[in-house]
Amino acid sequence: MPTFYKWMALESESFVAEEAKSTFLRAAESLASRFNPDVGCLRSWDQSNHLVNGVKRDDMDKHFLVIIDNMMNLELLYAAEYQSPSDSRSLSNIATTHALTTVANHFHPSGGTCHVINYDQQRSSPEKPVIIKRWAHQGYADESVWGRGQAWALYGFARSAEWTDVLNRRNRLGDEAKGPAQEETDIANLLQIWPQNAQFEGDERLLEQAVKAADFFEARLGNELTAVPPWDFDCPDNPDGSLTFRDVSAGMIAASGMLTLHSLLRRRPGPSSSPYLSHALKIIRATIKYCSTPQARFTAGKPPAVDLGEGQWDTILNQSTINYNENAPWRKADCGLVYADYYFLEVGNKLLEMERRGWISSKDLN
Repeated sequence: MPTFYKWMALESESFVAEEAKSTFLRAAESLASRFNPDVGCLRSWDQSNHLVNGVKRDDMDKHFLVIIDNMMNLELLYAAEYQSPSDSRSLSNIATTHALTTVANHFHPSGGTCHVINYDQQRSSPEKPVIIKRWAHQGYADESVWGRGQAWALYGFARSAEWTDVLNRRNRLGDEAKGPAQEETDIANLLQIWPQNAQFEGDERLLEQAVKAADFFEARLGNELTAVPPWDFDCPDNPDGSLTFRDVSAGMIAASGMLTLHSLLRRRPGPSSSPYLSHALKIIRATIKYCSTPQARFTAGKPPAVDLGEGQWDTILNQSTINYNENAPWRKADCGLVYADYYFLEVGNKLLEMERRGWISSKDLN
């Protein structure tokens, strides 16, 4: 989604932008086609052969698999409706329905998330989705809280709250003008379409769930290296007393979500204080201190080469965990991961933009 959105922004007068928009909207319609109104969710996986407790392709009429990661896909639907508004508002309705079903079923009483839910779509109804089983595909145990899953939830609910704010304000302005709303927008960056001091008009239910997910996440972090989240919040440390594996990708996703949350909360009516900027900075600082890979450099030669330094890391950050579940076909931890680098760069860009707009100062960052 970010790639096509940037094309639309940077090439707004060109054929490239039209192609990007067409692809973007087609992707949103494809995603929306996976929605089941009886379950109230978008289907995540069609199947999972070796790990889904007997769920196979020929079971798809009954089994409906939903992962917490799916919260990250909802902004595709919200953004597509923003780009191509309709009277039915069907895409945003699908996104919000999925989010609220996730609130009802994907969270433990503690505020932590489970990874996978298998719904019985033959017995489900809009009033009562029927759950066959909850389990962990990438976490430590079925009842545990997988670190990156909690981060996906935090980020996804914050972004969904943000998009409902954008859409509600656009719709209100359009109604007031009795025609299409014409806001100045930079669609490459949602921060650009927030009036700096405008009151939040989004869905409070989604914002509150983002707060709950963030509070759970932050409460289970320590200081120094333990400010970088573990791969699973319930996985015990090693018998020798050393820490269990970290997951830097979870930390960077969560930090970016917390920056969004901070920016939304400061626009609520009443006192606008928020702890989430400082929470995000705590994770970021620990990550830079403990999880940065050696600096790479170009070396002379024909052809020139790149010296990746000690360890030959090809990522900016290390200490991510891909999947360390005991049933994983390929267990991989203490490694580089594209999610970590992507959201690390996103965090940096968000902080720069927030400072440029006067929402934070360099003093906040020190």
